[in-house]
Amino acid sequence: MDKSWMVEDRHTEKYINGVKGFIQFAFSHSAKGNTILCPCKKCLNCSWLEASHVLEHLVCEGFVNGYRRWEYHGEASSSLESGRDAHVQQFDEVEENDDLEEDCDELAGMMRDMRHDFGDLSDVEDEGDCREPTNESDPFKQLVGDAEEQLYPGCTCFSKLRFVVRLLHIKSLGGWSDKSFNMLLELQKEAFPKGSKLPKNFHEAKKMIRCLRLDYVSIHACDNDCILFWKEHANADCCPKCKASRWKSQKKRPDGRAAHKVPVKVLRYFPIAKRLQRLFISAKSATDCRWHDEGRTKDGLLRHPADSPAWKHFDAIHTRFAEDSRNIRLIIATDGFNPYRSMNCAYSVWPVIAIPINLPPWVCMKQPNFILTLLIPGPKSPGRDIDVFLEPLIDDLHLLFEKGVRTYDASMSQHFQLHAAVHSTITDLPGLATLAGVVTSGEYGCPKCHLLTCSRWLTNGKKTCYMDHRRILVRNHRFRTIDKAFFDGNVESRTAPEPLTGEEVDALTRNMETVFGKDPTGKQTIRKRKRGDPPQIFKRRSIWFRLPYWKDLLQPHNIDAMHIEKNVCDNIVNTLLGINGKTKDNTNSRRDLELFNIRTDLHPVPVGKDTFDLPPASYSMSPELKRLFCQVLKGAMFPHGYASDIRKNVHVKEKKIAGLKSHDCHVLLQQLFPLAVRKTLPEGVSAALIRVSRFFKKIYAPVIRISDMEKLEEEIAETLSILETIFLPSFFDMMVHLMVHLPLQVRLGGPVKYSNMFPIERFLCTLKGYVRTKSHPEGSIAEGYIFYECLNFCARYFERCETRISRLVRNDDPEPMSSSMPFFNGGGRYLAGKYTITLDRNAWLQAHRYVLFNYDNITPYLSKHLEYLSSTGQRNALQIDKIHHDEFHEWLRLHVAHLVDSGKRMAREEGSSEEARTYGDVREEQVARNTEKMKSLGLAVISSEMKALKKAAGKPKKKRALEVAIPESTRVLRSQSVMHESDNEEDADNEQELEENEELGLDDQQKKKKDGRKRTRMHTVYDRGNQPPVPVSFNEKGQPNGDNASEFSNFIATLVKTHIPLGHEDWRLVPVEKKNALLTTLRKYYVVDDKLKDYVMGTSHKKWRDFKADLKKKFFKPEKTDEEILTLRVEDNRVSYDDCVWLIKFWRSEEAEKRSEQGKKNRSSQKVLHTSGSKSHARVAAKMHKEKGYAPRRDEVFVRTHISKRDETIMTAETSKVIKDIDTAIEEHPELLEKSIQQGDILSHVLGKERNGYVRCVGLGPTAGSLGIPGAQKLKSTKLQMAELEAEKAWRTNEALMDHMDYFKEDTKAQMDALMAEMAEMRSMLSQSIAGNKNFMHTSEIQPEASVGEYSTADQSIHDVDSIEAAQLIRKKKEAAQRLNNEAELQKRKEAELLHKKKEEALMQKNNEQDMQKKREIESKKKQEDLMQKKKEQDMQKKREADLKKKKEATVTQKNHQKGNEVILFNVYRDHTTPVAKATILATDRKKIVGGRELGTECCEVVVNYIIKRDAILPRPIGDVTTMGQAQGRTIAWLYKHLEVDKSKMKQASPPQEE
Repeated sequence: MDKSWMVEDRHTEKYINGVKGFIQFAFSHSAKGNTILCPCKKCLNCSWLEASHVLEHLVCEGFVNGYRRWEYHGEASSSLESGRDAHVQQFDEVEENDDLEEDCDELAGMMRDMRHDFGDLSDVEDEGDCREPTNESDPFKQLVGDAEEQLYPGCTCFSKLRFVVRLLHIKSLGGWSDKSFNMLLELQKEAFPKGSKLPKNFHEAKKMIRCLRLDYVSIHACDNDCILFWKEHANADCCPKCKASRWKSQKKRPDGRAAHKVPVKVLRYFPIAKRLQRLFISAKSATDCRWHDEGRTKDGLLRHPADSPAWKHFDAIHTRFAEDSRNIRLIIATDGFNPYRSMNCAYSVWPVIAIPINLPPWVCMKQPNFILTLLIPGPKSPGRDIDVFLEPLIDDLHLLFEKGVRTYDASMSQHFQLHAAVHSTITDLPGLATLAGVVTSGEYGCPKCHLLTCSRWLTNGKKTCYMDHRRILVRNHRFRTIDKAFFDGNVESRTAPEPLTGEEVDALTRNMETVFGKDPTGKQTIRKRKRGDPPQIFKRRSIWFRLPYWKDLLQPHNIDAMHIEKNVCDNIVNTLLGINGKTKDNTNSRRDLELFNIRTDLHPVPVGKDTFDLPPASYSMSPELKRLFCQVLKGAMFPHGYASDIRKNVHVKEKKIAGLKSHDCHVLLQQLFPLAVRKTLPEGVSAALIRVSRFFKKIYAPVIRISDMEKLEEEIAETLSILETIFLPSFFDMMVHLMVHLPLQVRLGGPVKYSNMFPIERFLCTLKGYVRTKSHPEGSIAEGYIFYECLNFCARYFERCETRISRLVRNDDPEPMSSSMPFFNGGGRYLAGKYTITLDRNAWLQAHRYVLFNYDNITPYLSKHLEYLSSTGQRNALQIDKIHHDEFHEWLRLHVAHLVDSGKRMAREEGSSEEARTYGDVREEQVARNTEKMKSLGLAVISSEMKALKKAAGKPKKKRALEVAIPESTRVLRSQSVMHESDNEEDADNEQELEENEELGLDDQQKKKKDGRKRTRMHTVYDRGNQPPVPVSFNEKGQPNGDNASEFSNFIATLVKTHIPLGHEDWRLVPVEKKNALLTTLRKYYVVDDKLKDYVMGTSHKKWRDFKADLKKKFFKPEKTDEEILTLRVEDNRVSYDDCVWLIKFWRSEEAEKRSEQGKKNRSSQKVLHTSGSKSHARVAAKMHKEKGYAPRRDEVFVRTHISKRDETIMTAETSKVIKDIDTAIEEHPELLEKSIQQGDILSHVLGKERNGYVRCVGLGPTAGSLGIPGAQKLKSTKLQMAELEAEKAWRTNEALMDHMDYFKEDTKAQMDALMAEMAEMRSMLSQSIAGNKNFMHTSEIQPEASVGEYSTADQSIHDVDSIEAAQLIRKKKEAAQRLNNEAELQKRKEAELLHKKKEEALMQKNNEQDMQKKREIESKKKQEDLMQKKKEQDMQKKREADLKKKKEATVTQKNHQKGNEVILFNVYRDHTTPVAKATILATDRKKIVGGRELGTECCEVVVNYIIKRDAILPRPIGDVTTMGQAQGRTIAWLYKHLEVDKSKMKQASPPQEE
């Protein structure tokens, strides 16, 4: 068949005609209904599509690389296509109805390929001719004869071999017993004509295909598992260690010689090399083995183990192995199972399974590709002696890696040397201890934390718990320090443990000696560590280290996510429902809390002897809630094949759930659990459990982004820490702890579907079904597997019938539904039990919108509609989203109608402006037509719908953010993303009235939705009462930027509306007393210093002005009377009557109208709108400072606050232009990155100078003048300058007087002290004089009466004279003191004037000197500028040339380092030629955030696959990760100039030499 057209250009007519011919061929050979597999680069032969879709995909995308033989579309899987016989060529070219030729076509390829398996290459001249003489002694020739022999004489439909193989496939798919198959053969013999060649029974049927089977080797083993009887012990009759006999019984002949010996224990080994070779016998499977290199999408995401760092790390070390993509990587899985369907019999068989992972994801983990390598016999588990049984497999794996085996590749028609290596192992946790020899229980039971395991022994619970997950958090997490009271009260300063590398494990176990074998007496020896001995984390040295590459594996042993998920689910369900014997909350658990002295509110309360009352925990549910929990799960129904019927495991009356399987827990935890806990548990507990559910959803994602797993590592550590505050220590067993290690395992090894036990457990169930003879279960399993292995091989060639490989799709409808819609050509299928339902209008709209918003081909039109809405002047992003959601379906309808009318093809549209105008122009014209159509469908009138939707969208409801799940007792623990209910700084008190509900077909719940928010009353602040004021953190500009900044701003708004009157035209007219009262009230609740005072007043001004604007918008209508408007005082009691009257009068004035018009004009001119929402620029900058580790520039803040937080899109075209200008300025003027605002930074260069009173991207408060921006200060008037000068003079005079007052005070004080001493002396003299007079009067009493009056008068006169003289003397002294004071003041005043005059003269002289100095400097500077002008121009020219050259180099560098390329990283700080690691480029977008910083133009995001130099320093450290050794498997940023593309990975692997 001519396929030359496949290399032509896809737009040529030859190529299109060739595609049509291919589709006709595919529909005639491999169609299912009216669909075929699409072989385009996008679908990769994975999607069944109709002919029109396949044609479109192949023309647009092209064929998948290397798909030259159409194996998936019916072309024969021949290894020698060029040598096919004429008979087969005739079948390909001419459609004939001869079924015998079809038979030969199916079997001829298998016969030809089997020749290579048997090494028979002598007969290749006529490979299509299978007619050869039969030979009973040659099984292959017998098989060829059966393929040519007719089933019965005259049969043209089936050959003998084809009929028997088809019949055996039906037996396998239908699960027939051997007896039923024999009965069918007997019936067919009677029904068929005489001479039929049917086999007699099932045994003969199996003998027909015996040459296709790959046998196994039986190796005898010691009954105590000491040794295998092979190699040097092959002829031994007893074990050399325990002396146990090799034989169970011996039958002897009459002459005494041994006739038959029955071994005690038999290991069955299925040689792996031969089975790996068989993968390449078929061209189809051989092509699949190269898929990981040729067909895999290489974009840095993890879809397959080949994308993982572990795979690439192995390739970097073992380059010889990685050169040929056909070399096989294997996953080894093992687990024990009971072969009997009754659990009463204790029996354990351990199969060892090898899984080739070179295959594509859709076939890799399927059972037909599983290879059973070992069948370890029972009845007991091998335990630590499993290494004895693994020896044959390890020897072959070592040989396959070192030397390989010669293998024929049917897809390339050549021989090559096949090598194989083990990628990793899969086991459950007990199996990990058996297979790897690590300790998985006890004090050091975590295989990842090893000696650093945090464990506690529960004395009453008699088990070990694993807690303290805070140490895995980042260093600055609040759980480590601030919230320590919610844990054990201690500060957690330990770091997260690092898993041991292969080299470290090899070194630790190198000297360990292990003695294999069990005690012949059957006693189990318990090896306890003695006191003083070092702890042991390994039981033995694993046999896997015999493989030379085992120590180089990054992820040698996987932790099973399936069993972890099941155990976590069981723990949660049993604890919530309080199931006896299974709950983790019991008396012993509570008593352990007492021993730990934590969670005192949950300690048991003794109520009697050995009786305790257990206080309810936050997760405790009442019987009614438990019943509701069970009812939610009882009502769950799933599509067929999605999950089992969980309802039978839920018992509502008993309030319990029992009998859940692993997949039941998988569905329950991820799908149903979030629904059940929302209404039955407190918000904190339910949110924490929902986080656990979300964790497993992300872990099980089929496509993994490494950065997402890094974030998930932090999230699960935080989640487990939160759970520690909710559940008891007994809840945290090893399985719960291992959740924290799953993200690292996925990050290193790839998606979890390649490392869990789900497919392994299903395969074990299949092996259990092979048991026919219960006395020898291992033999039955081995024979059954060999038989079905043969059928799987045949199934690769039988593509026209259902086999174990090609199972038909369930509910496959031969005539799918079709649609004439231009977008949705793909039809659906009817399922069994179909019935018709009629959707109401609301349900129809929801379904219609869901389809439109989730269909890839509609994505360009979603963007166009958003651009249209942005161009209409909508400012609020929430409002745009609301209108976009409500009106997009109608916009698209009108848009499509217009395009169809104009004859345009939607797939070739360019631009969005025309489409946006089309919607506005065509909308009114189409309303009438659509109205009639909607009425015919029974729906409401479209015009009323659009009006209602528009009205509803006009006032969108503000969405509230969810809080992190913390119980009531631990409400302080919140996520960093929590936003307060009233966290909007712009609208702290939005009191808009609820509008009437439009009749839109909404139910009662939807009618209750409110448009807007209630009043923000700030009860949380007022309730603090007498508590000390709360400090407010602020930046150097005096702007609050802490966690309580939003609350602080909102409280200011509340105080403004209750303290500040509204009856003033300007804020400056508000009385200062009112402002001081507001500040005083604010200081009762917050610490407000002088730096914050300016911010408080500025914010108060803005809130006061906004409050008046809100009142006007809400209540003022020009057509209303004053009395009607005055009702606002009744509806809002914060507005006084006088303020109402003043506001109405002002609103009706011309001044108010002018201000309103100017405000509308200003708002309409604002095109560049921020998207920061409730966060101020200061808070955004503070958050960016924490993320980036440095203070962000204004241009960085601008970009962060002008892109959508939801999808990081740019909202308007003007904003996009500004951001582009910023990027251009950074590239052209990188020197501006180092300049400050005062010096003219990037944003000043792009947007120009700042306006008065506000600085862009700085926030409220600072102005251009306060920041010292040049040119921001206005020129002062002469009057103001003179006033300032007078004030300065007065200040200087006052300062001089104060200097001299000290001297005069001292002098005056000395004089006053002397005067006071003199006055004291005079008072003493006066007292003595008065005392003398009194003595004289006493002596005169003895004189006669006649002389008494005379003496009395004389004495009185003398006393008066003395008093007058004393008073005069005192007055004179006072006058003298006053004169001295006056003279001192006069002297002081004169000296002050003299000093002031001297200072003024000195100041004037200094100013003159400064002016002269400035003039000289200006003249000198001007001369220097003139001299340097030419040199500067020359430097600028050189710089432009250098920048142009740098851009060209950067462009070349960008092109050479595309996403998905593997590169070599070189040292950054020392020798730049030293390679430090190998990595894969994940992203080159300079806007991508890596480690809290954008990549920029110099770096790209890479994931480290292989480390060469562990101590190399990272150019951009990420948290604690500072060296290359810590970055294994992580995403980091690396400089372009220090990496090179790995050229060895760019070249194709050289093909091996042809035979």
